Amino acid sequence: ARFFWKRGYGIVNINSFDIETRETGNDWPLFGYTMVGHKRLDNVRYCVETALKDGVEGDIVEPA
Repeated sequence: ARFFWKRGYGIVNINSFDIETRETGNDWPLFGYTMVGHKRLDNVRYCVETALKDGVEGDIVEPA
């Protein structure tokens, strides 16, 4: 592995893709913008759209 690393290459373990596991956020994708599953992201989208539609005053903040 060190031989490849020095030359700018890495070794990764490719796991099989399971859509159900990805939907619930219980997998570890190799690349991704978030570790939250699709169902949770859909819920966040619904909440934001509802707040905008209902005219809820205030900011939407994601805690660090």
